[in-house]
Amino acid sequence: MKTILLMLLGAALALNAEKIAEFELLTTGLPLLRMNEQYYAIYSPKDGRIFLFDRKNAKPCIEFGKLGEGPGEIRGWIQKLVITSRCIYVESFRKLSLFNLKGVHLKDMQTDIDQHFIGAVGNHILLEHQETVKGEDYVIKTATLNDQELKEIKIIYREKDHKSFNPQKRYVATSQIFITSDEHHFLVLDQRNDGSIILFDSEGGKIGEVLYPFEKLKIPDEVKNGYKNEILSRTKNTNIEIIFQDFYPPFYFAFIDLDSIVVVTQNKKHFFKFSGEHTGTDSNIQISNVISDGYFYKLKMNEDTEMCELHRWPVRGS
Repeated sequence: MKTILLMLLGAALALNAEKIAEFELLTTGLPLLRMNEQYYAIYSPKDGRIFLFDRKNAKPCIEFGKLGEGPGEIRGWIQKLVITSRCIYVESFRKLSLFNLKGVHLKDMQTDIDQHFIGAVGNHILLEHQETVKGEDYVIKTATLNDQELKEIKIIYREKDHKSFNPQKRYVATSQIFITSDEHHFLVLDQRNDGSIILFDSEGGKIGEVLYPFEKLKIPDEVKNGYKNEILSRTKNTNIEIIFQDFYPPFYFAFIDLDSIVVVTQNKKHFFKFSGEHTGTDSNIQISNVISDGYFYKLKMNEDTEMCELHRWPVRGS
């Protein structure tokens, strides 16, 4: 599933993407983007630097962050960054750091080695923990809603999942359960069976559910062989077992945009009300993992000017 999703989130921009800003950045590698209503947060995972730009004029406002072991320093690299209307969360190795919107460090919280930060909703933090089961070919994934000290408030799900780190097996296009979120809601996406998507508020209360007869598409043998050859070309282990399910997952991704739930399948975007009512489709599945106010956003380096360009295109009708 991750391999195919990366194709959807690939380097190409939508045909109707427009450049809305450009930045001069001194970073290592292609920077990543997050945003709130006030700032573009552009960061370099490898060197730990974070830049905030004013969304009104794209001018630089704040720069902070560095690698290290001290308070507020990035341990290893930035694994995830979330910016809300109030603060910035930065996840690095076994550490979740909190900053205000001026880049001032507020506190650090230690996480377990098998635990990772999903997002921040309201005053709460979403975490997922993977527990290895001795002698079994699966792990137990537990997602929880937590307070600002990482104390568990509520279990969102506790489910079996394939071991992603099994050196003898590689699962491709398998159905999973996972979470996406914005600042006020989160979605539990269950790709198993016919698929379901449940919308929750920031307190973990259920708002609505998407139960829709998504089209089941069989994975062609030529696609399986293509992925198999790609995987084998990147490993010296020729005895690795590559496992496919018969059909693509019913959907790959879903996110909240304004007052809608947008679901991305193999060949369409579907739109739903928060209640779960289906309101339409769009055949263009060129997407980005940064969504705000009805637009996808994506950074692209211009090799001729050596500037980092910000492009956007509409979620609907793109």
